[in-house]
Amino acid sequence: MKLDNFLAIMLVTILGIVTPAYSGSTAMQANIANKAIQQAKVAQNKAALIGGEWRDTEKLIQASQDAVQKGDFTLAISLATQAQQQGILGYKQAVQQKNLKFPVYLQ
Repeated sequence: MKLDNFLAIMLVTILGIVTPAYSGSTAMQANIANKAIQQAKVAQNKAALIGGEWRDTEKLIQASQDAVQKGDFTLAISLATQAQQQGILGYKQAVQQKNLKFPVYLQ
């Protein structure tokens, strides 16, 4: 998938998640936020399986979970979306750099 297509899909996904959060009930907002967190964890685990997990992904997921506990669902969704993006990009980076050879002086 090309990066432009990926970004377009992510934008539509984000808008689809965030828009109902502004107009729905608290239970619906919490459900949407928890779904976003689950998606972030899936992306994080996929990246971690091949050594591509980024440093801050877990911190973003934890902050998202904390925001849910505080009732700040908009923040929770935003943080979870960032974590999911990091998972996706970390996976792609690890795949692209799988056969990268470093010079001896960097090893």
